[in-house]
Amino acid sequence: MLPTNLSIFFLGLLLLCVGCRVSGHCSVPASPTPLVRDLLYHMMDSISPGQTPNPSVLIALRLAREHNLTKEQELLHMLKEDVIMRVRDAVPFTLGEVALYTMAFTASCQNLSNISALGTQVNLLRILYRKMIEEVESIENRHGPPPNYFHIDLALLSLSHHNLLSPAIKLIALAHNAQVDTAAVAVLALQSIHNSITPPSYGLLRWTIQWLIRKMVNYILETQQTDGTFGNIYSTGLVIQALSVAPKYFNPSSWNCSQSLQKLLNEIPKGSFNNPMAASQAVPSLEGRTYLDVNKLDCAADTDNLPKSDLPKTTPSTTASGDITVEYTVTDALTQTFTESIAVTVPAGSVLLKVLEEAQKMNPIYFSFKTKSTLWGPYVTQIGSLSENTNNKSYWQFLSGTVPIPTGVGEYRPANGEHIVAKFTTY
Repeated sequence: MLPTNLSIFFLGLLLLCVGCRVSGHCSVPASPTPLVRDLLYHMMDSISPGQTPNPSVLIALRLAREHNLTKEQELLHMLKEDVIMRVRDAVPFTLGEVALYTMAFTASCQNLSNISALGTQVNLLRILYRKMIEEVESIENRHGPPPNYFHIDLALLSLSHHNLLSPAIKLIALAHNAQVDTAAVAVLALQSIHNSITPPSYGLLRWTIQWLIRKMVNYILETQQTDGTFGNIYSTGLVIQALSVAPKYFNPSSWNCSQSLQKLLNEIPKGSFNNPMAASQAVPSLEGRTYLDVNKLDCAADTDNLPKSDLPKTTPSTTASGDITVEYTVTDALTQTFTESIAVTVPAGSVLLKVLEEAQKMNPIYFSFKTKSTLWGPYVTQIGSLSENTNNKSYWQFLSGTVPIPTGVGEYRPANGEHIVAKFTTY
């Protein structure tokens, strides 16, 4: 967590920003490596009818140097239909989701004021702007659930890609702590806003943004591990982007960018980025791009140079034989009302979600559960009678022994004899 309260400013008047490419000391190979290409194929494989479309995947595909225009257009069409149905049917649409959709459409050179599908159209930029205002008012009035600053930072970043005029420049100071991925997106958003302000205008604002970026960059660097990761492997791609657009705020000797990039590449054959959402956050840095490039793309110049391939992927097979036994414990760490354990046998190679399903069959009183669909996959919202609550920040955390699992229940594959703990706690 950040050691001090920081302020993030919402700029009511957003101008076009000047994007940044990955800085020279953080160069990538001149041609995409087979490992990066494998991630592109993996994301393309996730695009199919019946699957929830992922805007982050389209952003990554658009920022890549190689393109399969047919698959990109297919995903773009799915996202347009999804937006129309969400608005038409009043389906919950979070600030962060709207921001990602807006960035995906921007990267596809779409007119955000007229997103059309299913015989109707919506002004997505207006929806994003309105949701941002509502979020700011909610924070000012201190009502509603605690704010999600990752979503706020995504919205600031997305809005900074466009020329929005409001009756006045409105600055809202939002004091908060952040995880490393949130801090990384905040740096990207603040740098984008900073780039849009031409000296000497808004001198105090420019100085304040510079101060905030420096504070966040210092915090990010404090989370650096010896292998080049920040926080965890899934935050590292975002951090590489953030540090690459803000090189003047730290000593180059304090970060070995090549090591961080190589760490991402090394994790691809291990299957660390099999989740399309995880892959989408790693690809931009591996392609020498950042989210500040989203509104700099020339769609007319795209080359259709990534044919759908049936070649073997470099990600490992999860096929395994036999069964494994996993010890599964659910515990209420907030009020200490219960702790229940059960031994669950599942086929080797099963994901954790399969363990939960088998435990539910064996003892539904203690091990029944509910999930919701997210861009990262299924997310457990309730076990037994205890449900997550954003008002008191309670949620179900999954651990292997005492260590939080690095991926979701739909991705993590426990080993034989492993002890999985579902702990009801707070964040």
